[in-house]
Amino acid sequence: MGSRVVTINEALRVLADFHTRDDHVMGFVVETHPCSFDVSFWSQADYIQAWKIVRERVHMQTEPPTR
Repeated sequence: MGSRVVTINEALRVLADFHTRDDHVMGFVVETHPCSFDVSFWSQADYIQAWKIVRERVHMQTEPPTR
């Protein structure tokens, strides 16, 4: 993802890949352990960009306040 324009769907996919997994009994489970960028297809920059897009979508701060 890096510095290119990212859609909300792409951002949500990154976050879902990090924080959930498929499960044959429940359908899916939420992972509560810290993220491991070493075993993920996504980089730390992708992860941060994904959260930025989600925060922007829900009208939360993503940049430092200006004076």
